[in-house]
Amino acid sequence: MIKLLLKPYDVLLFRDGKPFIARENHLAKSILLSHQAIAGAIRSLLYLHNKSFADCIGLGKDEPKFEIVGSFITNKNGEELFMLPMNTIIEEGRAVPLFPKEYNGRLFIPPLGKYERAFVNYDSLLKLFNGKSIEVPKEGGEILERERRIGIKLANTRTTESGYLYSVEFLRIEGISVIINPKECEEIVDVLKEAKYIKLGGESRFAKIKVMENIPNFVREEEISSKKLLFYVATPIVLNSRGFDGIRDEIQRKFNLSILHHLFITGRPQVISGWDMRKNKPKGTKFLIPAGSVIFLELEDKASIKNRIKVGKLVRLGHGLIFGGFGNDESPG
Repeated sequence: MIKLLLKPYDVLLFRDGKPFIARENHLAKSILLSHQAIAGAIRSLLYLHNKSFADCIGLGKDEPKFEIVGSFITNKNGEELFMLPMNTIIEEGRAVPLFPKEYNGRLFIPPLGKYERAFVNYDSLLKLFNGKSIEVPKEGGEILERERRIGIKLANTRTTESGYLYSVEFLRIEGISVIINPKECEEIVDVLKEAKYIKLGGESRFAKIKVMENIPNFVREEEISSKKLLFYVATPIVLNSRGFDGIRDEIQRKFNLSILHHLFITGRPQVISGWDMRKNKPKGTKFLIPAGSVIFLELEDKASIKNRIKVGKLVRLGHGLIFGGFGNDESPG
């Protein structure tokens, strides 16, 4: 595997699936990260370098042959950061994880406090998985800032057009880490090492690109075993036609689990779309389980699972990465 570290030269824009039409809308907001857009930028870079990469990048297809394990915001040191799990509350300046209780044949978590959006590193995630509290991390400052800019459409005569004033909310971030498994396309590694910059997101913004040798710890696969499990959504899951039930069933099939109870803790589904450059038309709308969501499973018998799996659709674009952990507040073994 390789790690690409993308350092933006300026702000970035990742649009969601909502329409932005002149005269009808005046504000365009950026979602946190568009894994589809980041994958598309890498595929375009490879194809423009060498048209023979058409098969490798999956030209005209939804996914390439190589796999993007995931894309993540980084801090100044290039360390991957993750959304604070949604089963945590803020209490006396600390993030405290909550675990479900059973009542009348169902799992539930009582509303004991308030969840706040923030970023944590992988070591902090592991502490939360095992029932330990951590200091409250912060979202803004050196990690992420939202910056709004005003613009207006220009006519062919380079004069402004009446009624076309708009505002765009950009992201100013330290960097983006992209973990790639080349698989059948090992030849792309040399090309990515030689690349100096990459066009990323909307508004023709660019980022410096560098191949790093330090692969993060969460890429390593390990096994864990318990009757109570949690699955943390590290990158948004693209839902299939069966929605949340389809994701639960996919996890059940992967590990041959006998599930007694389950509980999803999540936020409002994200909506993404995009533009198909080959067909010159919009891509279909997709709904995603947001990063930071947590899935709890209570099993009939103790079972072993991988600490890292992919579920949902478009997983080769970086979607659907989930981490497995212990679903109770007792330290394992």
